[in-house]
Amino acid sequence: MEKEMMNTLEFNLSVPMSFVFVKRFLKAARSYKEMEQMCFYLIDLCLVEYEMLNFPPSLLAAAGVFTAESTLKGSKQWTKASEFHSQYSQNHLL
Repeated sequence: MEKEMMNTLEFNLSVPMSFVFVKRFLKAARSYKEMEQMCFYLIDLCLVEYEMLNFPPSLLAAAGVFTAESTLKGSKQWTKASEFHSQYSQNHLL
């Protein structure tokens, strides 16, 4: 029934991908261009690995932001703002 209603109303639903979450998490992390590029590169690498399908897209996005930030800034620190927006703690990402 619901599917028929959605088709009648021409709603096109899809599953959110990592890139949707990355934009939000990068904004929370107050990113800069180099960090954004590295994060998107890391997420692209995840897309070709079959094993990465076991993880939710939001976790991959948070891990990408954390890894990019750690690599470029040299400190492995997940801010409270990033934790709030992603709902993942630093321990969860490691």
